[in-house]
Amino acid sequence: MFGFKELGTICLHLEQAAKSQDPDSSCRLATRIKDYLNTVEIVYSEKNRGKE
Repeated sequence: MFGFKELGTICLHLEQAAKSQDPDSSCRLATRIKDYLNTVEIVYSEKNRGKE
């Protein structure tokens, strides 16, 4: 996930909560995702530009 291991882990737990039909955990995890994404800082490197 290109350095987003924590996000992947939270999303995995969210998927499990959804499959278990656990709305409380799903809401809590969705909030964790929102909070995580609000703190992510994207840093571009000239070394990697143009390789998409």
